[in-house]
Amino acid sequence: MASAAGRTLALLCPGRGLRHRSQRSLASMRRVNSNLCRVLLTLVLAIAAIAAITLLWRRYGGEPWTREARLAADSVPVSTDAPGLVTRVLVTDNQFVRAGAVLFLVDRERYGARLERARAEVARARLERGPRAAAQLRLALAERTLAQLDFERSSVRAPVDGYVEGLTLRPGRWTSRGEAQFTLVAVDSFHVMAPFEETKLRAIKVGDTARIDVLGEPRPLWGHVESLAAQTQEAGKDQARPGLSWVRPVQRVTVRIAIDETPGDLRPIAGRTASVRLQRARPLYGN
Repeated sequence: MASAAGRTLALLCPGRGLRHRSQRSLASMRRVNSNLCRVLLTLVLAIAAIAAITLLWRRYGGEPWTREARLAADSVPVSTDAPGLVTRVLVTDNQFVRAGAVLFLVDRERYGARLERARAEVARARLERGPRAAAQLRLALAERTLAQLDFERSSVRAPVDGYVEGLTLRPGRWTSRGEAQFTLVAVDSFHVMAPFEETKLRAIKVGDTARIDVLGEPRPLWGHVESLAAQTQEAGKDQARPGLSWVRPVQRVTVRIAIDETPGDLRPIAGRTASVRLQRARPLYGN
């Protein structure tokens, strides 16, 4: 009876049946579209996650990198070969000096007087006659040479271009032969010492390009791997063994990196912190 009534109603009101079928079709399409959007969104998120993981692996897993690098430089001790009383100091702490610049003077008057006496001895020896005259002249010439060296070295000069470091020297201080008074940080010796985990050593080759990001600097430095240390940082130190025998601490090997390009506004200071990432080839564009 109900089905017959429904058919009768459909025959009498055909538009109503069409509306019901249209509504069912529209609801079905909405469900399909909703499911399709979910699938597409899932695919997009999965692709983005894979791309991000790949990028991170290439940057931090594939390319060796470290955040524990330091700028370093060679320090040259400054001493005198002519002992005596310091009469004048011509530099200040942290001052930049060129190679050959006079740093301080040691008892110039005394060494000058010794040189004059040696010259007088040479002049007298030239006037000597007899079997010992030639030997006396050679001795006088040798003494003059030594006096000349002492006089020249009483003016202590910078052996390299660099920055004065640790200067406490003052006029009136007595200096001994070979006693270091301060140091010069050689500007042409700046490099980077970067510790890398031993698990990364197979990916590090001499000549690899290195990007160096110094903490606090807006632009990177560029360099290349110069050498690898022959021992780990922990070699020769007493190391406590881990409580679990299968826990193996990773050792670190120091890699020396030569600096090829330095921004003009960068003040090189030994000990500054830097991050280093090694690359097989220098990028063509950008930093």
